[in-house]
Amino acid sequence: MDTIGTDYLVVGGGAMGMAFADMLVTHSDATIVLVDRRHAPGGHWVDAYPFVRLHMPSAFYGVDSVPLGGYGPDETEDDPTLLERATGEEIQTYYADVLGRLLGTGRVRWLPGTEYLGNDRARSLDGDAEVDIRHRRLVDATRMEGAIPATSPPPFEVADGATCIPVGDLPDAPEPPDGYVVVGAGKTGQDAILWLLERGVAPDLIEWVRPREPWLQPRRSFQPGPGVVDTIDFFSRSVEAAAEAASPAELFDRVEEYGGLHRIDPDAPATVYRGALVSDRQLAELRRVDRVVRRGYVQRVEPDAIVFDDGRLRSTPGTLVVHCAAQGLATRRTVPVFDGRQINLQPLRYGSVPFSASLTGFVEAHRDDDEAKNALCRPMPLTGGARDYLVQIATELDVGRRWAAEPDLSGWLDTTHLNLAGALPDHADDPRVAAARARVGAQAGRAMEHLRAWLAA
Repeated sequence: MDTIGTDYLVVGGGAMGMAFADMLVTHSDATIVLVDRRHAPGGHWVDAYPFVRLHMPSAFYGVDSVPLGGYGPDETEDDPTLLERATGEEIQTYYADVLGRLLGTGRVRWLPGTEYLGNDRARSLDGDAEVDIRHRRLVDATRMEGAIPATSPPPFEVADGATCIPVGDLPDAPEPPDGYVVVGAGKTGQDAILWLLERGVAPDLIEWVRPREPWLQPRRSFQPGPGVVDTIDFFSRSVEAAAEAASPAELFDRVEEYGGLHRIDPDAPATVYRGALVSDRQLAELRRVDRVVRRGYVQRVEPDAIVFDDGRLRSTPGTLVVHCAAQGLATRRTVPVFDGRQINLQPLRYGSVPFSASLTGFVEAHRDDDEAKNALCRPMPLTGGARDYLVQIATELDVGRRWAAEPDLSGWLDTTHLNLAGALPDHADDPRVAAARARVGAQAGRAMEHLRAWLAA
């Protein structure tokens, strides 16, 4: 068995693992071994469906040292204030370039197609070769990795003779004579619906299985750089809603009223929040599909029927079922980020996975005491339910205060493109920014009281 010695063994070469490794290389002289089961860096992007795009602006995704994109407009939208979003192919190319830069330092080693077995041992997936990796700290960058349709079977039975494909096979599938059934209400299902409509499929040829209705966040509320004024305005109004509402239900009513959250169907109660972003154009398109099935979860797909928790939906062999039901982002229980010899990468801010891993890497490189590190890196307890919107507001109010009290960390936050609000100082004289800051300052205390009580209930 070969033996490798390194300071850090990073398990997982996706967005979190790459962002963490990038920060360590930049801010320390540490050596790193990156291990991943896939053949290329980028995590789930390697297996993503071919028409996928980043759901947030490219400008604050990726690793700290190399921007993924700039502040140009999104050419797929008619709103010039929405910033560009990279395609899946562009993201894969980007991470390949980042890996090349890391390897070029001479302090990073990459082991693709390799499974970490524990106890310092890893094994190649295309053979029996094993390697002993002696390390100072183990970095688990896989905790947030969920399931995706390309690599996970559907969470329901598919009978012989039934036609069911993962979303990634949709572009190569022949057009079915009797239409489509898209299973899944999340962002993947939404992307599938939008792709079909953009290619001229009539809305009445699409049935959309939505077991639970999602809350969607307007893309204008999640823009860095020149869009940060809208971003801080939306956030301040959510803080105000939390302060003035008497219950979580009233909070959601207030936020929806000012446009901070959307439902695809305004008449259907929403129970899921995963931070999915949607433009006004996309929302209007999604609402064109009115053949919505709300009969619980799919249990079985048959040639002439789809079986649900609540009965059956008649179908035909000429209907194509599109599986978009995998849970793309895991919602495991939180554990300490810094735990002895192990570092457990987890979200520290909602919707900013690479940012969270980068900040963790910065703290690891600049702090010695794990207790102090954990005080700065508190993972978010996510469930996938609507309560996560409350967690998002409460976390943002809390971390802003703690991080601002650390001069070196605050300095990094002011310069990194991964910080959604990094451009805020450039707009300090904007009246909307001043109003938003005043709103947060006046309402933050009462909002936190309400949020803590609701989350503890």
